[in-house]
Amino acid sequence: MMYLWVAILGGIAGHLVRRVTPIALKMKDTQPVFRFPWVEVSGALIFALVAHRLGVAPEQWKWYLFTTLLLAISVSDYATKLIPDIYTFSGTLVGIASTLLFPGDVITLLDHRMMLQSMGIPPQQTLLAGAVLGIGGAACGFVMMEVIRRTFRGLLQMEAMGLGDSLIMMMAGAFVGPQVVFLSLLPACLIGVFTGFVYKLLFSTPHAPFGPSLSMGVLSMVLFGEWIVDTMRNYNTLLYQLPPKALIALSLALIGVVIGLVLRMKKKAAEYERMIEEDYEKISEKLDP
Repeated sequence: MMYLWVAILGGIAGHLVRRVTPIALKMKDTQPVFRFPWVEVSGALIFALVAHRLGVAPEQWKWYLFTTLLLAISVSDYATKLIPDIYTFSGTLVGIASTLLFPGDVITLLDHRMMLQSMGIPPQQTLLAGAVLGIGGAACGFVMMEVIRRTFRGLLQMEAMGLGDSLIMMMAGAFVGPQVVFLSLLPACLIGVFTGFVYKLLFSTPHAPFGPSLSMGVLSMVLFGEWIVDTMRNYNTLLYQLPPKALIALSLALIGVVIGLVLRMKKKAAEYERMIEEDYEKISEKLDP
């Protein structure tokens, strides 16, 4: 019965997201994005999963709010390839406040306790620990994504990612702390590669929104972080058990694939840039000046 009520709340949250997103984007047509009931069903399923993994105690309310923000960002990015600043900036402030008020579960996420102790901050000083995790997480998320975004822009001579992606990780870091937001980049990239491939097949465009992948990557680390980290450790253990020649060959092959992808994207940078600009011109026509 508990999961049913949580799922109903998730459906209501999804419905609000569908209604509010066009208004937050200042679109000329304020009709809800996407058709009923896709966003509502997504909200219900995600809320039920959060309840199953994290519970429904009063101090867990922030994770349902965090999930709603991630859902809103994903819906907005998929629908328009734009993310309202109100979602990211207000979400960052709420995230820092919630981490200050309820730092306990953030401290235990992927053992932030050890990180705090290495900085000379006793985890028992919850207010200071919460401030470090909330503000430090927001800073870590933003700086990390900005470095990646600017590096790719320099390599490819095009905007591979938008500032909104950095703001998403800033908001996420405020809720989950620096270690979680940093490690969430791996599942986010794996999800992004898959969704980008599907997006290209369905829409014949290289410009797949990365915001939903970042959102799913962060949420997966919150819900399944221990399992993901253990899997990564086991994979590394198996990898280093390979014969040296096989390990070198595999490393060279991976480096070759990365270089090949970068060169291919750089070669087609002008074409991709033109397609992206055309996309945003079409989107801007739907927005109020």
